[in-house]
Amino acid sequence: MEKDILRDSADLKVYLFKTPEIYFCGESVTMPYKKAEALLYYMIIEKRTTREHAAALVWDNCDDSTAKKNLRHALYTIKKVFHIDVIISPDRQSLCLNPRIKFYSDYDDFMENHNIDLYQGEFLSGFFVKNAYAYDEWLVFSRNKVQNLYLCILEEKLERQEDLTVRQAEELFEKYIAQDALEERVYYHMMKIYGDNGLYHKGIRIYHQLKSLLYKELKVLPGKELVSLYEDFLEKDKEKARDKTDVGHEKERKRLLEAYRRFRGGSPENLLLTGESGVGKTYLLEQFLSQIAKDDCLIFKAVCLENEQRIRFQPWNVLMLQMMKTVKDRKIQTEDYTKTVEYLFPAFSSEEGEDAFMADCTIPYSYIGIRNLFLKYILKISENYPLILVFDNVQYMDPMSLELLTLLIRREEKNLMVLMTGPEVWGGRMNEYFAPLIKEKYVEKINVTPFAKAEVKSIIENKLGKSNLTPGLIDRIYEESRGNAFFWKFF
Repeated sequence: MEKDILRDSADLKVYLFKTPEIYFCGESVTMPYKKAEALLYYMIIEKRTTREHAAALVWDNCDDSTAKKNLRHALYTIKKVFHIDVIISPDRQSLCLNPRIKFYSDYDDFMENHNIDLYQGEFLSGFFVKNAYAYDEWLVFSRNKVQNLYLCILEEKLERQEDLTVRQAEELFEKYIAQDALEERVYYHMMKIYGDNGLYHKGIRIYHQLKSLLYKELKVLPGKELVSLYEDFLEKDKEKARDKTDVGHEKERKRLLEAYRRFRGGSPENLLLTGESGVGKTYLLEQFLSQIAKDDCLIFKAVCLENEQRIRFQPWNVLMLQMMKTVKDRKIQTEDYTKTVEYLFPAFSSEEGEDAFMADCTIPYSYIGIRNLFLKYILKISENYPLILVFDNVQYMDPMSLELLTLLIRREEKNLMVLMTGPEVWGGRMNEYFAPLIKEKYVEKINVTPFAKAEVKSIIENKLGKSNLTPGLIDRIYEESRGNAFFWKFF
């Protein structure tokens, strides 16, 4: 509060993070030339210097006499802009800020109070002075000093993890790696926070992220401490997956959860659940999705219907209704591809009327080009959140939708998972599109079989209780349903 009062009451305010801005008595000020501006910024930061040093710093390519002359002109220019001596000379050798003026700079505020919200970007971002090599050296030094302090503050906050929620820690972590993506210590702190909250898959994922970056940039692997923590997470994540597994279709559930764990660890995963009608594919998938619903994934689901299989892009239309609402609600930046979506799905155009589809006639309508840009639109969303696309009864998907889907699967994007259900026996379009994907290991096929008699017995006993079972009921259910859960409703 005290700092806010100081800032609001200041006569001269200078903001030095990102592109610099100057305000005097509430009005925006622009300096007439770079070297006068450079001198002002230097004095705002350093507060005091000598005339000789200031002249040599900004005009080091001039002789001593010319440099001092240029300094006097810059001081006069600054005075002329503000109509007051912002920089004064208390004696013939020194320069300092005028104590009669109230100054505020986000630099001072940040250095004194360690407020990371003030660090909006690189110190004096984009500011450059020609033919001032000494000033450039000072600028680089100052930028590094500010950035190092910023990173130290972020790391200290992450170390005090008991004061943080997971989301707060993630925000600090993301800010840190935006500046330095290779610092192992900060990954270790974040993994510990994930571990303390049972989010092992997230810790596994950022480990793979670091491992990939280290090898790409430095051709090295993470240190022993991180590797040990990662291996511990793998074991705990497997235990967690086992604990979540219910009675019935245990093998299939386990494979789903293991694929999900690999996906959250950075591996692209695509699965097709097959089986006879009523065997429980959709139910199994819904139970799996309910188990991961609290994670930070975006899940979009479309059911392909037999009577809609001739409608072009119908499953994608269903998904687009969900996607575009999420993009808007979460303010995900996809502007570059929005027009593409409107070409393929004109019903979702942000513009009114029939002309929306051809709103930009400078873009030639090329299906292949627009299709590829639409795929990039989906991948743009996945850059912000892990993305799971679910297609139930994929055998009823129209050919153009199938083509889009297979192209997306073949991209093998690590932040995208595709889950599908289909029949046990198939030919035609299913064979044309999915047989190669399965053979080439782009898609893992999981065949969901009817329940074994022991599973039927265990599930019925859990639902009804042993005391409520009539003699021969389990045998009758199994004999007449052959383990297909769809037929149990008749008992």
